[in-house]
Amino acid sequence: MKAIIMAAGVGSRMRPLTDTIPKCLIDIAGKAVIEHQISAFTKCGIKDIVVVVGYLAEKIRSRLGGGVTYVLNWDYLSTNSIVSLFLAKEHLDSDCLIINSDVICEPSVIRSMRNCNSDICVALNTDWKLEKGYKTSVRNGCITDMSMDLTPETIFGEYAGIIMIRKAASAKVLQKLEEFIDQKRTGEWFENVFAALAREGEKIGFTDVKGKSWFEVDNIDELEEARNNFRPF
Repeated sequence: MKAIIMAAGVGSRMRPLTDTIPKCLIDIAGKAVIEHQISAFTKCGIKDIVVVVGYLAEKIRSRLGGGVTYVLNWDYLSTNSIVSLFLAKEHLDSDCLIINSDVICEPSVIRSMRNCNSDICVALNTDWKLEKGYKTSVRNGCITDMSMDLTPETIFGEYAGIIMIRKAASAKVLQKLEEFIDQKRTGEWFENVFAALAREGEKIGFTDVKGKSWFEVDNIDELEEARNNFRPF
């Protein structure tokens, strides 16, 4: 299994911290967020790591060195993460985990994703708050929708920023990804590809991060929460 870290974005909601460094290099418990991610992957036996860079790419390269593979989204200012995933599509040739670079978690979260029985598996948090983020709907043990606009009565959990794809599902994912690019939907999140597959009836499983040390660091308040509560491993 390999990991793809989506780290091309500007991180505008974290300004002024991200005026001089990418969001993934912000320090929590003595290490950059992306270093915590790589440590978690390594502890789970995942050593083939791809980092999609864009904004201040040279700072990420300088911090991480040559131990990972880099993919450059040179058009990061006018595109979104769907383009980053498209540019990394050659790395979807085996089982892989895709993680947003602002997610920090303990290794058990990665293990639960790696061990998921579904060909596509989404990490979610059933201890969700209405005002926060991308939500998921679930029926009969499978995700049926993912969106920012789900009504409260249809919400099962908050998307936790990690998606696992088995090699068996990579062709379907690539086909849908290419459809989005062909339709010039380059300003969308990569997660919308999986939302579309779910709405079409693709069986997408999930694992729950509730009760585990998991944080999304997308704004200053979330950074403070992570710094106060994340348990280093």
